[in-house]
Order: sequence, then C-alpha cells, then structure tokens
Amino acid sequence: MTDEVRRIQSCIDHIKTAVDVDPWAKILCESIMTRAIPVKPTGKNTNRRCGVCGTRIRSGAGSSSFTRDTVCRKCFTVIDWGKDNE
Repeated sequence: MTDEVRRIQSCIDHIKTAVDVDPWAKILCESIMTRAIPVKPTGKNTNRRCGVCGTRIRSGAGSSSFTRDTVCRKCFTVIDWGKDNE
C-alpha cells in the first residue's frame, strides 16, 4: 500500500467516525475518495475491463498508438497499470 493510498484510507476512516458530519456527506465522501485508490484491471490484452464496474478500458494492446486509460470513463476509478498488467 502506497503512502497516497494510506492517506486516502485514513481520511475515509476519519470521515466515517466523525460525529459532526451528516450521514449523506459521509457516504458521498467515501464513495468519491475510494475511487482515487488505484484498482487493477481485469481481462487480458485488448479485452481489459475496470476492476470496479466492468466497463471496457483502453489498454494500448493491439494498436499502433499506445493509448491507455488511466481512469475508468464510467465510474472514474483510477486504473493501476502495474508491471504485472502490461
């Protein structure tokens, strides 16, 4: 877990336990901040999908130009293109 992910998770935990925050604001903030934590894509080669919502994402495989999505176009989750996903 990277420092950035730890900071995001710490902030989420703080918001969830705060007593002076409206319940709907807690849910909204958690939902938004969770999407900033990178998620590995599923699938192989040209059939890569978002690990959260399953939307097809561009992986750059099989094309002459190397175009790769860094964020899901549907749910806005950050995509983790680590070494094992190349």
